[in-house]
Amino acid sequence: MKKHLVAGLVLCAAVCGWPMDHAYAVNLVVNGDFESGLEPDTMIPVGWQWFGVGDNTVSLSTDTPSGSGSSADLNIQEVLGLPWLVQDIDISTLGTGTKLTLTASVKEERQFSPDFDAWIAAQVYLLPSSESGAILASGFAFYTSPTWETQSFDIIKPSGANIARILFTPQDPGFGIGTGRYLIDDVVLSTPTAGLLGDYNEDGAVDAADYTVWRDNFGAATTLPNANPDAMTPALVDQEDHAFWVSHYGAVATPISVPEPSAVVIALSIGVFIASRSCRV
Repeated sequence: MKKHLVAGLVLCAAVCGWPMDHAYAVNLVVNGDFESGLEPDTMIPVGWQWFGVGDNTVSLSTDTPSGSGSSADLNIQEVLGLPWLVQDIDISTLGTGTKLTLTASVKEERQFSPDFDAWIAAQVYLLPSSESGAILASGFAFYTSPTWETQSFDIIKPSGANIARILFTPQDPGFGIGTGRYLIDDVVLSTPTAGLLGDYNEDGAVDAADYTVWRDNFGAATTLPNANPDAMTPALVDQEDHAFWVSHYGAVATPISVPEPSAVVIALSIGVFIASRSCRV
């Protein structure tokens, strides 16, 4: 489902290698498509944390936007604990002012949800660290559709933000902890990344495919994507471009590491979580 169209062109560019203004997007989420299964010791989706207790569970479902693969299945039967699906992502290497885009697909299984209007929120908190309760910036989207719905929102990294915390939080009409059953898939937290030097076909890796691009354009009066910015002959594909490719061979764009948040730190943000939702129209 990494190639699922409704996840947006950002995701398609990251997976398919499509150029985006001579840049590509990197999905920072680990197992955002829930294809990596469950951790054998915790039975929680790989790469994620789950803070539900009692009869509140997370599992996998075969109901997906694309009709194949798996999605996360949150079954919240009681207002108990913090039934939140969470992932912390290290963004310390990203510069201040970097735009992050969260995209996710969600489906509410209404037959399992209460009669009153409830929803699940996809949220991003930008924090100084996984141990900090200080929220420097945040963004969110609400999902209520009984069919698969895809939403996106942007958030700008402020100074001092080193962790992006993704949360999926069921809510009731009072913005407290809600119940219901929700399916989640195609979670992408992406940021456009400057082209990888030597990556002539713009697919996020400097490899043999880039040699083919150089060979096929050898002698052409043009500049290859991600070529040497200090080239002596910038408007000509020549042996200099080959040497530059060789010097960068093996470089790849890699996902950022994922630290684990603690339940105590998650709980510290409840007050901000409720306050920030009270302005929902």
